[in-house]
Amino acid sequence: MVKKNYIFLFLLFPFLKLGAQTCTIVTSSNVVCINNALNFSATYTAGLTPSTYAWNFGNGVTNTQTNPTYNYPIIGTFTPTLTIVFTNNSQCIITGNPIQVVALP
Repeated sequence: MVKKNYIFLFLLFPFLKLGAQTCTIVTSSNVVCINNALNFSATYTAGLTPSTYAWNFGNGVTNTQTNPTYNYPIIGTFTPTLTIVFTNNSQCIITGNPIQVVALP
């Protein structure tokens, strides 16, 4: 009976989606000079309202802002991660592209 209810819902509301959210980390660049600002943000499935953000910049430093700016203090490659919890208690756990921090030219 449950299966028929889902089919009925999809016939009435074809825009409904079940399953994982689609989320992505967006950075102003994937290469940054040491101590220069790098902007972070996230995109996510439309219609959801985030309640919390938990950023990790890949070096143990964390942040809970929506769109943080971070200055990496050492040279290296760092992979940022983000967990977004939405008001419906669903969540996205995202691993971003590696950030290459280089010396000043």
